[in-house]
Amino acid sequence: MDIKVESMGPDRLPHSIQHYMSLHLSRQEDFDILLDDGAGEVADLVGITANDTDITVTLVHCKYSSEPSPGARVGDLYEVCGQAARGAKWREYGIDALLRTLDRRAGKYATRHPGKTPYLIGSIHELYRIRERAPHLRPHINTVIAQPGLSAAACSSEQQHLLAGAHSYVKALTGGTFAVHCSL
Repeated sequence: MDIKVESMGPDRLPHSIQHYMSLHLSRQEDFDILLDDGAGEVADLVGITANDTDITVTLVHCKYSSEPSPGARVGDLYEVCGQAARGAKWREYGIDALLRTLDRRAGKYATRHPGKTPYLIGSIHELYRIRERAPHLRPHINTVIAQPGLSAAACSSEQQHLLAGAHSYVKALTGGTFAVHCSL
């Protein structure tokens, strides 16, 4: 992975942070849907799992590093923490609004990139099936930040405070989990 390359784009760049996270998370979670939401997104990656009682949406926010090696740069965290905070609004807007937005954005993705799909797992048909069931399911929103420019070993007090603030805000709004993926 190249920590200075954020998006995998329609060509699915294998050295991007987003591609790495899609593989990493799909090994950990059994998503019904995992999609690349593109620029101006709900999140860089959105994973959805639905069972008989619950729907879980995982919002993954990726950010490239400003330098070629991990460090204690606060600047590398500001934007991705802001993205996570903005993503928490979907709990208030509701899962149906989120699913409608993803459906609309997936259509635009297909128009911008003919012959390509934003779906890494699942399809538009699976999204429609989940949308039909969603009003009867208990919603959960989980948040993931991926910033390989952050070094866990060198994490500064200022970085810890920034992450703690994002965690507290997102947790208060969504009630879901909050995870940070960084370099060692």
